[in-house]
Amino acid sequence: MKKGAYQMKILLTGATGHLGTHITELAIKARIKDFNIGVRNLEKVPTHWKDNVSHSSIRLF
Repeated sequence: MKKGAYQMKILLTGATGHLGTHITELAIKARIKDFNIGVRNLEKVPTHWKDNVSHSSIRLF
């Protein structure tokens, strides 16, 4: 990392939806650090995601 640069943290909401699924798969393949997903239903998180991204249940109003 360059001097003065910082690592951005990413939180993707709706990760198990149509677009979110594609974005999450790309992030896993690219090995993006600090990539986090938020979903309403943790049961929808695919098994192979659980080892590759931080995930949590969230509700947005």
